[in-house]
Amino acid sequence: MKETKKKYAIIGAGFSGLAMANELKKSDVDFVVYDSNSQIGGNWYNIVYESGHTITPKKVMEFPDFKMPESFPVFPSKKQIQDYLQDFVKQKGLEKHLRLNTGIQLIKCLPDERWLIQFRDGNEEEFSGIVLAIGLFRIPVIPNYEGTFTGEILHSSVYKTPEILKGKNVLVVGAGNSGVDIVVESGLNAQTTDVSLRDTPWIIPKMFKKKPITDYLGMNVPLWIKKRIIKHTHNVIFGDIRDYGLPKPKHELFTKPPTVNESFIHSIKHGKFALKPEIKGFDGKNVLFVDGTAKEYDLIIFATGYRPSYQIVEPGVIPVEENRPALVHGIFTPLAKEFYVIGSGVPNNGIGPIVFTNAKLISKAIQLQQKESKPVGIIYAGLGERTNPLRTTPKACIKRFRKLIEKTDSLIALQKN
Repeated sequence: MKETKKKYAIIGAGFSGLAMANELKKSDVDFVVYDSNSQIGGNWYNIVYESGHTITPKKVMEFPDFKMPESFPVFPSKKQIQDYLQDFVKQKGLEKHLRLNTGIQLIKCLPDERWLIQFRDGNEEEFSGIVLAIGLFRIPVIPNYEGTFTGEILHSSVYKTPEILKGKNVLVVGAGNSGVDIVVESGLNAQTTDVSLRDTPWIIPKMFKKKPITDYLGMNVPLWIKKRIIKHTHNVIFGDIRDYGLPKPKHELFTKPPTVNESFIHSIKHGKFALKPEIKGFDGKNVLFVDGTAKEYDLIIFATGYRPSYQIVEPGVIPVEENRPALVHGIFTPLAKEFYVIGSGVPNNGIGPIVFTNAKLISKAIQLQQKESKPVGIIYAGLGERTNPLRTTPKACIKRFRKLIEKTDSLIALQKN
C-alpha cells in the first residue's frame, strides 16, 4: 500500500547525504535518509579498502561546524573517517532519520509533481521532494578485450584486504589513487606484481615543504602558475620518473585527476613491482600486451574508474549531454520540480566544506521552489557560470555556491514583497 507523507527523501548516507540531513534538520524540514548499506559512510564504508587513508588533509574533509578530533593524523584512515561520521550523526541527532539496509529500485515523478520511491522489497512511498546524494562512483568500469581470461578478475571497488593477493601473480590495471595504493600493497604481499598503464598519471606528493599538497592546489592563482608549482614539487620529490621506467604523461596536468601518492615511486625504486604496457587481449591465464609480450597471471585487479549513473531515477528527470548527467551547477535539473543532487560536482581535493555549502544552497532552493510554478533549475541556469571541478579549487567552489545562496535569498525576499 502506498503511503503519502509530506517530507523529503535523501538518498545516500555518505558525506553529502549527512550534510543535507543536518541542514534540513536545522531548517525544520521533515526528511528521511535511505541507504542500501548496513552502515553510514557511503564510499568510505562500501568501496574504500581497509588500509585506505584520505588523500586530502582533514581540514578540507571535515564539516565546518563539526571538526575532526585533534588526535586524528593529517590524513585520516578509513576507520577514522567512519568514526567521525558516526559521531556527526550522534551529535546532530540524525539517527532517527536513517533507514539503512534499504535499497531503491526506482524514483519516479508523479503527475501531481510529487515523487514516488519504489523500494527493492516491493514497498513504495511518496515524497514532496528528492535529494540524491549517491556520488559519482556508481558503476565500476572494466574494459573489454579480445579473448577470455580464465584467472580471477576484480574491480578495485571490491578489493578490501591484501589476503586475496598472497601467493598470486597479480596484474593491476590503472594507476589512479586507488590503483597505486593497491599496487603498493600487492608489491608487499603478492608473489609478483605488475601494473599495466595506458598513460602515466601525474604523480604528486601528499606533502611538500611541511604543507599538504592541497594548500598549493587551493591557491588563488592562474592555472598556468599552479601547473608550474605542482610540476616543480613533482620534480623536486621524484626527479625524472623516466629513470624508473615510467614514461612521461601524455596528457597535460589537470586535464585528468592527478595521483596523490609517494609510495608508488618508492616501491618501483625498490623493485616491488614491474611496469607493463596496455593490454591487448587474453589467452587463458595469459595476458597479451600491445608490445607483443605476454605473461601469466592469477589475478587481475582493474582500477579503471567508474561511470556516473543515476539509473535509479526514471528517464527525463536529469538532463543528459554526451551520455553524462548535465545538471545545472551540478545540483539542479530544469526538467522537474523538487529534485536536487548533492556532491556531484566536488573538486578532487575537498568535500566537507563544499557539500556543507551545497546543502545550504539546496535548503534555500527548497524554500524558493515553494512559490515558483516552474522548476528552480531553470532559474539557476541563468545564475552564475558552469565550471570544471578539475580546474577549480575548494575555495573557489565554495565562493561560487555562496554567491548563489545570496542570489537565492534575494529571490526569496522578492517573493515576499
